[in-house]
Amino acid sequence: IGLEFACAYAAFGSKVTVVELMEQVLPGNDKRVVKATQSALEEMGVEFLLGDAVESVERIGERMRATLRSGAVVESGIVMSAVGRVPNGAGFGFTEAGIEMDRRAVKVDEHLRTNIAGVYAIGDLIGGMMLAHVADEEGIVAARNAVAELTGEGHAETLRYDCIPACVYTFPNVAVVGSSRDSAKERGIDAIQAVAKFAANGKALGEGEAEGFVQIVAEKGTGRIVGCQIVGPHAVETIHEVALAMKHDITVRQVAEMVHAHPTVSEVIKMACADAAGKCGC
Repeated sequence: IGLEFACAYAAFGSKVTVVELMEQVLPGNDKRVVKATQSALEEMGVEFLLGDAVESVERIGERMRATLRSGAVVESGIVMSAVGRVPNGAGFGFTEAGIEMDRRAVKVDEHLRTNIAGVYAIGDLIGGMMLAHVADEEGIVAARNAVAELTGEGHAETLRYDCIPACVYTFPNVAVVGSSRDSAKERGIDAIQAVAKFAANGKALGEGEAEGFVQIVAEKGTGRIVGCQIVGPHAVETIHEVALAMKHDITVRQVAEMVHAHPTVSEVIKMACADAAGKCGC
């Protein structure tokens, strides 16, 4: 969220300074994604102060003065806090009703059931991926499960969180789904990664947005897609092709063999999957 606002303000000509507690922007993301995103915003004039934190903010006349943990001082017209979301379950009587909590969040099982029969919870209230489209899908799954429990028909459903995209609406777009190669290896998956760049794509070149890449992470041998990272034009739209492939166990070779319309930026996904298929040996 902080980078999205930084990007917007910079695009309108404001001088923007981003103070980030961690040693990198977009903590938890693949290092190629982080480097490309920070570089793009720096080209827009955004300054980054990493590994630092705001200790205090005071108004000096019509200006704001932020003092950082490092002792540095940043003066600006506006100070914006974008430190993320937390579940807001206090004051609703959940504890009094006997609903089990996990610190601030309502505790649920894989079917979104609380410890109280017939009571389900979704969205930011349960923590996890605090995104609107996640809450929307959780609501559908919880409603189906509640009906199945009430009628005794059907079966309890679960949600594949590893197939849900997360998007950052900067210039260029950032969209990721599933695991990076490093996180896949930590999970014991023998993973390869393949990269295709928008610089080789006619549509991206024609639109003047040739920076960025598609990075596919797949399991060696099987070609099963375990993750994808896109930085570039229309990333937040095209990521869903990979998410669909992941959900239905479509391999990188199968995606590469599908004819993609030309000229489209989605051809870069085909290129990355073709490269991945060769590396996977599938």
